[in-house]
Amino acid sequence: MPRVLGSRYELRAMLGTGSMARVVEAYDLMLDREVAIKFLRSDAADAEGRARFVREAHAAASFVHPHVVTIYDAGEEGSRPFLVMELVRGPNLAEVMRSRGPLTPGESVTIAAQMLDALAAAHDLGWLHRDVKPSNVLFVDATTIKLADFGLAKSMNDVAGAITRPGQVLGTPMYLAPEQSRGRRTTPSSDLYSVGIVVFQMLTGGVPYSAKNLVELAIAHQESPIPPVLRDDVPDALAVAVARAMEKDPLDRFPSARAMQAALLAAVATPQFAAP
Repeated sequence: MPRVLGSRYELRAMLGTGSMARVVEAYDLMLDREVAIKFLRSDAADAEGRARFVREAHAAASFVHPHVVTIYDAGEEGSRPFLVMELVRGPNLAEVMRSRGPLTPGESVTIAAQMLDALAAAHDLGWLHRDVKPSNVLFVDATTIKLADFGLAKSMNDVAGAITRPGQVLGTPMYLAPEQSRGRRTTPSSDLYSVGIVVFQMLTGGVPYSAKNLVELAIAHQESPIPPVLRDDVPDALAVAVARAMEKDPLDRFPSARAMQAALLAAVATPQFAAP
């Protein structure tokens, strides 16, 4: 007999597991719909892990957006918190790139524009994502995505108040802005840097910096020259926009998610680069 959580959620197949949480498919018996439930792993259920989990619930539940995975409910099973979320069955962007390789300029901009739309909404409400990466970009259908995993999200007021310990680095190293890898204050511009890295990867098939260890990788993000997007079918305007998003100094990047979105869309406005 299927296990039922809280007399409401019928637990089904495992969807995935990570360092912080595991995600299970479930059925909401009360509202008659499929959902996904994220459980905090027992080995991550310390005070900081629980605080991140609560922040994710607060961040994602504070707004409903067509390109953000919706949080429906939250609770605890014993001493472990869980989140009930919209179920997105499609693959994530990392899986798509592994199977397909580089995407077209139009496809890349279509995906990035939706990511930036979601981030603009979050930034407007005072939230930073802080862990933008391909595995957190989920496909609803062939061209529609939703941004997931606000587990490292933080209120800008909290960031300004230095709630994160000095020198503490959170996020995925390949996509971290230089100021993040230094453990300094993050801003909306830090999220835009991560989007720039993701767009670079969609267009080229690889991340811009690689290294033997995390320290060298952080230094590369901080000091190495920004590599160009070398691809004949990528418009110059798009390559320039990607490079601007990856600038070392936050003040040299786009002033907002909407400004970056506008630049990317304008770069592929000609018919041969029209997004699908």
